[in-house]
Amino acid sequence: TCQVVDRASVVVNVFQAESFVQEDDDMCFGDSYQLQAGGAADYLWTSNDSGFTSQEPSPVVAPQDTTVYYLLLQEVNGCYRRDTVQLNVIPEIAPQFEWSRLADCAARPELAVRNLTDSLWIGDNLFFDFDDGAVSDQREDEHLFEKDGVYNVRLVAQREFCVYEKTIAIPIFEMFIPNVITPGKPEYNDLFTIRYVSEDGV
Repeated sequence: TCQVVDRASVVVNVFQAESFVQEDDDMCFGDSYQLQAGGAADYLWTSNDSGFTSQEPSPVVAPQDTTVYYLLLQEVNGCYRRDTVQLNVIPEIAPQFEWSRLADCAARPELAVRNLTDSLWIGDNLFFDFDDGAVSDQREDEHLFEKDGVYNVRLVAQREFCVYEKTIAIPIFEMFIPNVITPGKPEYNDLFTIRYVSEDGV
C-alpha cells in the first residue's frame, strides 16, 4: 500500500459588510415615508407588488397598504447582499360628526355635538375640541360658550400614533330682539331689526 502525504491551500478573503438597512416599521395611511439604507455602492429597491423600483439609497414611498420592499445592494468591496423592509400601514380614521344649536330666541345657544365616526378599533381615542379650551371625549355632548364668536370645532381621532381630525367653523352668537322702536327719531331704533349682539353691545 502506498502511503503519500498531500496538501492543498486556498485563500479566502472575508470582507466585513459596511452597508446598513433599516428595520421594519409602521406608518400612517396617507403619509409618505423615506426608506433608509446606506454604506453601499449600488442599490436596487423593488416592492412586492412590482409597482415600485428605485436605485436611490433612501427613496420616498407612499404605500396605500402594508407593503414589503426588497433591496439588492452591492457593497463597496463588490459583494452583493439582499434585505427586506416591511412597512405596516395603519388604516386611517375618517372622523364624522353632526352638530346643532340649542337655545331660546335671545340667549347665546348651546352647541350639541354627536360623534358619527364608524369602523373604529379597540384602543382608538376620539374627542371634541370646542376651540375655547374645553374638550370632551363623550360620543354626544352639549357645550355652552362664554363669548360670541366663530369657533373651529374639531373632532380629533387617534389610532396608535396616527392622528386625524375633522373641523367645522360654527358661528355662536347671542341674538338681540328689540322690544321697542322709535320711528320718529332717525338712526335710533327707527327700524325693527333682529341682529346679533357684538362684544361692545352694538
